[in-house]
Amino acid sequence: LNELAAALGDDPNFATTVTNALAAKASLTGAETLTNKTLTAPVIQGATAAEFLRDYKNGLTLSNNATDATNRIDIEAGSRGSWQTVPVMMTLGSAVTKRLDANWSAGSGNGMRYSGAAIANTTYHLYLATTAAGVADIYADPSADTATALAHLQAEAGGAAYVNMAPIGSIIRSGGAILGFRQWRKIFRLNSEVTDTTSTTLVTDTLLALTVPNGIEVEPLLTSTLIANASSSVEVKIGSGSQTSAVQRLAISDAVSSQTSIGTIARVWTNQSRQIRYSLIANSGTVNAVSLRTSGWVDPRA
Repeated sequence: LNELAAALGDDPNFATTVTNALAAKASLTGAETLTNKTLTAPVIQGATAAEFLRDYKNGLTLSNNATDATNRIDIEAGSRGSWQTVPVMMTLGSAVTKRLDANWSAGSGNGMRYSGAAIANTTYHLYLATTAAGVADIYADPSADTATALAHLQAEAGGAAYVNMAPIGSIIRSGGAILGFRQWRKIFRLNSEVTDTTSTTLVTDTLLALTVPNGIEVEPLLTSTLIANASSSVEVKIGSGSQTSAVQRLAISDAVSSQTSIGTIARVWTNQSRQIRYSLIANSGTVNAVSLRTSGWVDPRA
């Protein structure tokens, strides 16, 4: 009897104690309100809930490293929902610095690049990845496909230690260096805008490549300058890369004397080859000068 009593904690009201304890637990089937509860790497089931978690991102802002802006990126601490079938919350507990000029290796100050391809002037998509135990790291891959990038990282790590991943932004390497930029949430603004065309050749509905990430559709931030001869009627039009025509007027010059027209627009999208539709049209007269400049982009995945 003493052994039995000890097993019950010497509690004469053991049945009531257990009933009360069970009543304080969250239901596995019914709706519950959780107050001041900490969830570590929660797994959310159901299509609607899963999409909510996949879209969640807090922190993880990217920036050029002050000491080595050519090759290094600083990543702010933060959290991101993974893009796997059953998403989990991934957390980077502290800020890290990763190198694009070195193959991936876990930890701050080490490489982040996919070793299967030599470093190049191209787009690199940055991902937050975690192991099953929640250990987080940053990985950079030319592929915009999350499943492909995860397979590459698993090979880099010598196995499938990393099981969760989601994109956090993209960077561009050009002229042997990472382009300088500032990020604010989904907006990436280049430190120096890039002129993507100055050709005065008249074109209609042609595809024009911009200085934005490759492999994903983004909303470019554009500025156009157009100078026409006296009494000319000329215009610049653009459209989304997936469209068949350029329908939005970006700049127009229609004057009795030579005139400069400057316009901005940010309501078109590139295709996955960083292209938009572009037209330079002269209704009358001729074009003296034209330029289309990219100052950044909006990344819906970031």
